[in-house]
Amino acid sequence: MDDEWRRDCINGGIKLKYYAMIAFIFSFFLSLSIVFFSKIDSGSIDFYKIN
Repeated sequence: MDDEWRRDCINGGIKLKYYAMIAFIFSFFLSLSIVFFSKIDSGSIDFYKIN
């Protein structure tokens, strides 16, 4: 019983780290894209010239 509980705790911790990593990467890319699109809006990147 004790071993089973410990295993569940370890698995839960791994899952938690995994979700935290995904959330961190997602928020990083989100902020990156926000900066990118704000640069497009201000006209420092001419988006139509790229295409």
